[in-house]
Amino acid sequence: MSKLSLFAATVLGAALHSASADILISQYYEGASFNKYIELHNPTAEPITMTGYRLTLWSLNASGSGVGENWKSDGGTPSQSFDLGGVTLAPGGYYLLCHSSAALPGYANSTANVRNSNLVNFNGNDSVVLYKSNSYSVDNILDALSFTSLNEGADKSFYRISNDVGYTTVVGESITGFPTVWAVKTLDEVLNATAADPWYLTAQAAATPPVLDTFTLAGDAAATVVPGVVLNFTLSGASATDFMASEDAAFTGAVWQQYTTQPKFTLSSGAGAKTVYFKLKNAGGESAVLSDTIELTSYTYPGTVVFSQYYEGLANDKHVEIANLSAAPVDLAAWNLVRWTNQDAENWKYSGSSATGSSPSQVISLGFVNTDGVGSTILAPGAVIVISHNQASGPSARAAAALVSSLLSHNGNDSIALYSGAVGPETLMDVLSFTELGNEGFDVSFVRSKAEAGFGFAAGSKITDFPAVWQSVALTAADAAIPGQGAHLGTYPDGNLPPGGYDAWAAAYPGIGAPDVDADADGSSNLLEYATGSVPDNAASVPEFLLTRIGPTLTVTWAKGALAAADSSLQYSVEASVTMDAGSWSADGVVNLQNLPSSISADYVIAEGTPKVFLRLKIVRTPG
Repeated sequence: MSKLSLFAATVLGAALHSASADILISQYYEGASFNKYIELHNPTAEPITMTGYRLTLWSLNASGSGVGENWKSDGGTPSQSFDLGGVTLAPGGYYLLCHSSAALPGYANSTANVRNSNLVNFNGNDSVVLYKSNSYSVDNILDALSFTSLNEGADKSFYRISNDVGYTTVVGESITGFPTVWAVKTLDEVLNATAADPWYLTAQAAATPPVLDTFTLAGDAAATVVPGVVLNFTLSGASATDFMASEDAAFTGAVWQQYTTQPKFTLSSGAGAKTVYFKLKNAGGESAVLSDTIELTSYTYPGTVVFSQYYEGLANDKHVEIANLSAAPVDLAAWNLVRWTNQDAENWKYSGSSATGSSPSQVISLGFVNTDGVGSTILAPGAVIVISHNQASGPSARAAAALVSSLLSHNGNDSIALYSGAVGPETLMDVLSFTELGNEGFDVSFVRSKAEAGFGFAAGSKITDFPAVWQSVALTAADAAIPGQGAHLGTYPDGNLPPGGYDAWAAAYPGIGAPDVDADADGSSNLLEYATGSVPDNAASVPEFLLTRIGPTLTVTWAKGALAAADSSLQYSVEASVTMDAGSWSADGVVNLQNLPSSISADYVIAEGTPKVFLRLKIVRTPG
């Protein structure tokens, strides 16, 4: 059995041995003159970089004096110490140290990794101890070859046959007390060994560190609107096994991560210039450090053209709905619908992804969209369109999809993003955000209930983190929905919302009564619930508003319901009162009333001395 296969067997054979989770001393050779060797071994399945590791010699002279066994208690100082920092020992690999004047065995002398005349200058009564620290305490010992004044190590070689502990800190006890861990060979047996013999002195093949040639952030972009960036680099020479990135030039707190050609990094919070430092390593050591700087700016959610519904059904029954919430027509000719799948589901959160090979799975150009049935790419104000898989099934309303494509084949762990131009965070309009392992979008429909951002850039952020924006709807409910209901999936005549939006909306809630009736007794009339996007037959669903104050000015904002957003029959006003008495409501003090496509807002200037004020939204409908 070869040495490599022997150690593989001991690592896997947990029933026979306690496999080490770190570096071991695997062989000792104490020959005549300067023919001295120490072999180290990594019995694990992962590379180990020996930063902070020290191999030490504790000498005992012929008279029995010296520090030979002082390592068995805290506070001692070794005769010699060698820093192993910067050395990475490959999985299953060996590292061989010898005296600078060693000659035999010839095969070991020619392949030794390190030649050191001070450390590797022991006799048979000197102990060799490996520490995982530069503090020589018993707790920091990884392994030891324990010899005493009885000279147990003279003119022989000990090689490890088990990964169990092979030493004791009891004074006077030596390596010979561990015959199941250490076996002995004569010098001639080691001299004549072959590579198949477990006692063959083995050295790790010489390795050179990787050469880091270039490094940039996000495809060498000058700025980014998202904190996640792709780290772009080129290397030459040896390959790399790990990388490290940090905004600290000293890499304080950073850890080595498994090498990948598309590493990602999240910049620290706060706008401004961010400098990232980067390096690589392999068994031969670390590369030089390179850095790049990028400006982090703030992302502003446009909220104009947005996803209004997501549908993920069985087989090819896949759809997304897009709405224009702005007051102006939008030309979709240069827009793109992008699907990021499985392990790449969150790559849209990173600047530079599409430029460096970590591209989205599918890109659907909206230049072929037909928004009006006659070939236009113009999405009118208030209009909604559906994009479907070309083999989608379901209600006939979906047959009027503005675009069909086999590329729209999402599953519950695929994110879908909408871009107003070339794919990148700077053109990001909206996202249906899912994660690879969460599968949050499986066999469900999500319907938008607010025109605010329903996604986040933090790793793991997903659509279900935004319940105020996205409501989960069963596929059966979406299939049964009629035009005017939020869950209805399909285009409308001429691409526009149906006339008489309130009537179509109310038809979905039979028995709620007239617009001025409060059907669910939650304090809001049916008309108010229609206008603000709440539900008229559920008392837990009430109109929501946002109230902010700067000095004496209060600003109140209400979101509009999906159909009400384009309903020209509604007139909005905001009234104030300090008592809430029936005759006390007026528009006095109300300024800057804004009827926006997706919301209604107004400012109220608080008069000096006013102890409190109440504001209300008033809606008048003129059916046409």
